[in-house]
Amino acid sequence: MLKLSTQFRYGFRILIYLAKCPGDKFVSVTQICADVNVPKRYTELIIAIILNKGWVASCRGAKGGYKMCTNPKDITLLDILNHIEGSTRFISCLKKPELCEKSSGCLSRAVLLNIDKLFDNAAKNITLSDLKDIDDPSEINKFFPRLD
Repeated sequence: MLKLSTQFRYGFRILIYLAKCPGDKFVSVTQICADVNVPKRYTELIIAIILNKGWVASCRGAKGGYKMCTNPKDITLLDILNHIEGSTRFISCLKKPELCEKSSGCLSRAVLLNIDKLFDNAAKNITLSDLKDIDDPSEINKFFPRLD
């Protein structure tokens, strides 16, 4: 099972939150922590990562904080995964087949490679803009085919 890190989960929540905030409003780390329920240590780490990527802008001072500076429609879930999480491959040989001498004829690798492609296709078709207007988590189902 692909397990995403706490850092990614928190980062994703913070980015959705910032995408929902009015574009001209800077939000303090303290406010982000309180509203998103993410520890300050993680919030500061994640802010540094997404600030470095150029997705958010910062402002110092009493009314300072952070806000989105990249249009949320230009940031996909796959972008976020790749930037915060790094590789999202189920197994290392999907990205580097040379790691295993049996990879070219491996049935399990072929299956997981196709699942990996489905995962990437789904993740690159969901943007922060899509998510910022969703209040009820069940609304996310509109992005996925029926999976019974």
